[in-house]
Amino acid sequence: MAIVASFALVMIAFFRFDFATQFELFFKILTTMLGPVGLALGYLFGSKEKGS
Repeated sequence: MAIVASFALVMIAFFRFDFATQFELFFKILTTMLGPVGLALGYLFGSKEKGS
């Protein structure tokens, strides 16, 4: 759910901002949203310990 929400926010920012004047704001939003995406993907696909 965190991945979908972060992706949606990035897409809204992508279509909403004018890159000629507001590229720095878009870059800040993009880098902020990549943190939770990385954490969520790490949680989903992290290594699992095998029980013996």
